[in-house]
Amino acid sequence: MTAATSARAWAITPGSSYYRVTMEQKHPTYQDRIVTDPDILVGKPAIRGTRIAVEHVLEQLADDPDTRELFAVYPDLTLEDVRACLAYAQALAAGDPVQPT
Repeated sequence: MTAATSARAWAITPGSSYYRVTMEQKHPTYQDRIVTDPDILVGKPAIRGTRIAVEHVLEQLADDPDTRELFAVYPDLTLEDVRACLAYAQALAAGDPVQPT
């Protein structure tokens, strides 16, 4: 088994804490879900089609990683939206150039 196939990543599911999944599953991407628009939230990164800022999702997860509370606060939020927010934050932390659409 190669290092790539044995590597693990963190992911979340509604109503649960973090759990490990293999990297062989689809790697979350943010480019198709995270957008910036000067007319929405003064250009802060937000989830496409909403007025939910990435910052607010990450703040809520930092306060309480239980996604049940997050989905109660933001009922229009999906698991894929949360994954996109985490992927966006990971890219920023890694120093990768981020370019929301």
